[in-house]
Amino acid sequence: EMVVSCFADWMTQKPLNLVAEGGPEQLLVIGPAVTRWSSLPLDALPVTLTVDGQEAAVGSSGQVMAGPASVLVWLANHAARRGEGLRRGQVCNTGMCAPVFFASPGQRVQADFGPLGRVDLDLAAESGAPTRTAEPANMEEDR
Repeated sequence: EMVVSCFADWMTQKPLNLVAEGGPEQLLVIGPAVTRWSSLPLDALPVTLTVDGQEAAVGSSGQVMAGPASVLVWLANHAARRGEGLRRGQVCNTGMCAPVFFASPGQRVQADFGPLGRVDLDLAAESGAPTRTAEPANMEEDR
């Protein structure tokens, strides 16, 4: 996910300020579906973020509150209690797996999720939307 906020100090804002701006997570880069995920240790998947080829942050899916599967179960139960539920194909962002880092226009950011694959984000040097590419994980090969 990529934070775009009207607040320069968005990490110190009160939650209602962030809700009022529509939330600071304005962009979410999504790769292709991974079909053989159930055999993976979902609460211990490595995450490495690089900026222009240099390591910027390292994390793990275990940094998400009780693991991403637990977050998804909580969300499904919460939505069900509200009479909404989750729908097939709906995208749910389960949380941040690595520390926040700041990138600048003109940089290339890569997020490598180990066996799940990786995504690349090229931040435009001038006005315009960033370009995104995603590489699916080949679950048949070791990475």
